[in-house]
Amino acid sequence: MEQKFRVIPKVCNECGVCYKVCLDIAQAIAEGPPYVIDPVLCTACKECYNQCPVQAIEEYEWEPEPPEPPVPEPAGPVLSLGITLKDS
Repeated sequence: MEQKFRVIPKVCNECGVCYKVCLDIAQAIAEGPPYVIDPVLCTACKECYNQCPVQAIEEYEWEPEPPEPPVPEPAGPVLSLGITLKDS
């Protein structure tokens, strides 16, 4: 798990300080309002957290989605059943 940050909507006064700070570092906050922090792009630098004048940024444990498993390739030659469909 990784430490990440998110905006608390009920506390946020939509001043945009978090967006401006993040724009120079990771560009992880979408232009708002509302402001939303992308956990994939967030570097957990804490600048948004430290700069927010109303403490509307909280830290949380984020677990990335596991990658999709690769589709297995057929092992060896592919056999055909020799069935042909005819037009009616």
